[in-house]
Amino acid sequence: MTLAAGFLRGATSRLLPVSVPLRFFALAVLSQLGLWLTVFIYAEALTAFRGGLSPALGALHILTVGMLASTVIGASLQILPVATGKALPAVWPARLIFWLLLAGLGGFLGGVLGFRLLLFMAGGAALGLALLLFAMLIAANLWRPGAQRVAAAYAGAGLMALLATAALGVALALDFELGWIPSHARTALAHLVLGGYGFMGLTALGFSHVLVPMFALSKAPAARPAYLALAVALAGIVSGVAGALVDSTALLVAAAACGLVAVAVHLRLMRHSLQTGMRKRLGLSFVLVRGAWVALPLSLLTGGLVAVGWAGQRAGLLFGILLFGGWLQSFVTGTLQRILPMLVSMHMVAARKRKTWLEPHADRLLLVHAVAHGLALAALLIAALTGWSGAARAAGLVGSLGALAFVAFSADTAAGLLQNPPREG
Repeated sequence: MTLAAGFLRGATSRLLPVSVPLRFFALAVLSQLGLWLTVFIYAEALTAFRGGLSPALGALHILTVGMLASTVIGASLQILPVATGKALPAVWPARLIFWLLLAGLGGFLGGVLGFRLLLFMAGGAALGLALLLFAMLIAANLWRPGAQRVAAAYAGAGLMALLATAALGVALALDFELGWIPSHARTALAHLVLGGYGFMGLTALGFSHVLVPMFALSKAPAARPAYLALAVALAGIVSGVAGALVDSTALLVAAAACGLVAVAVHLRLMRHSLQTGMRKRLGLSFVLVRGAWVALPLSLLTGGLVAVGWAGQRAGLLFGILLFGGWLQSFVTGTLQRILPMLVSMHMVAARKRKTWLEPHADRLLLVHAVAHGLALAALLIAALTGWSGAARAAGLVGSLGALAFVAFSADTAAGLLQNPPREG
């Protein structure tokens, strides 16, 4: 039996009301557009970013919170109950998480772009509360995982990283007023490692053990090497956070080395799933996913070079683009264009309604998005290497065009369900 058959068996009984995951995914899709528009408008500030309250910090959190975290939350709330065989005890906490996330992101961005410190700190506190509530909700679901133990283990590890990420994020926001952290820059690096490689990275790797075999129609990857990759990845994350906080080059290099080993094991498992799957043509979505798999080890290599001082002054920005844009954004957009149609289809079946199909132009929209995403990242990398704001502005323009195509695709995908919504419990 393929993982898809086992995963989907009885899944409709544990589906959330459709409006719950869709609102998180809608925020993610719109945040991608907001990210590229911010890059276009504030190109000079982005290329000159060296820390502190800056529009570049706002752009980063539009990506990390608005797009990446909202996708992780929406996918976790829908996929983990199916994977563990345990429905969420109530729906209202999921809705509250969304509104806290939206209000927190709005306050955070308003404070950064308007240079209003109190609004910035209030937004950070709301984001911390949203992430804490999400952690509590998912922890309760993971307490006794059923099927898909590997995915649950990765999600649990990501959850621990999330709590530390949120705590450091709130502390960093308050530090702008209180000045209580000995080194804001080192703490910010630890926050980046925990959020990028810990919370979002581990969750993405864990979901890959469910989603990649499901899309490829293959069996689940072997559990033992998956757990090995998780253990090595955790060692790398702990080493990276410690190295950032105590300013240890050796620990940071060890973190990069552990990350590369974990990634090598993970990619070997993913390659086996793709090679043994019954579905060989996975479309543009896996062009983006494969691009993400290339960017992930490149980000670790770049991070190691930055740690030893061999990569130049602008390499820190290059590292951030490879991590959040090349790896996480590419992976999220690649999987979202698969998850959205699957989610809509499952709800249409659950409601005993006729399944709707995408319009013929959907493939063209995805092609526009994929090409624009690749060109925009390339231009952004040029901007990071050269400091040329014109390249960043071009990245923002091209990325915005691609994001608009993705918005159109997402709206088209959900149109049939929104016109004939199933009854929500």
